[in-house]
Amino acid sequence: MAANLRRLIVSHMKKFLFIIIVILLAVEFRDHPAIKPYMDKIVGLIKTEAKRNAGVSELPALIKDLESLENSIALHEMEFIKQDLTSFKKAQSFFNKYCHDIELSHTALTSYAIKKTCGVLEQHLPTT
Repeated sequence: MAANLRRLIVSHMKKFLFIIIVILLAVEFRDHPAIKPYMDKIVGLIKTEAKRNAGVSELPALIKDLESLENSIALHEMEFIKQDLTSFKKAQSFFNKYCHDIELSHTALTSYAIKKTCGVLEQHLPTT
């Protein structure tokens, strides 16, 4: 019994040691030109996902991304979005009301504008 337990511990320690070595190598060579683009992408994804899961996001970034839709949707739709989405609470309410079933939503926005807006909101709102 003790021999089996010892083998099991040694097996897990080898895996743990291998993971630690891989992490240390990645940290050590993160600025290497061959690795940097991948590390930047991984770090960016981790930060974005952590913000979404923690419910921490920046309202200015949300508004900036919504304003980037200005060229692709009608002016009256953009005005409706600017007036309606001024806080995370309002954005979450909009998302819950309109983004789950776009075909059945009745609003001043077209389904194209709702899809675009919901896509932006999905990036910034925490998943619940």
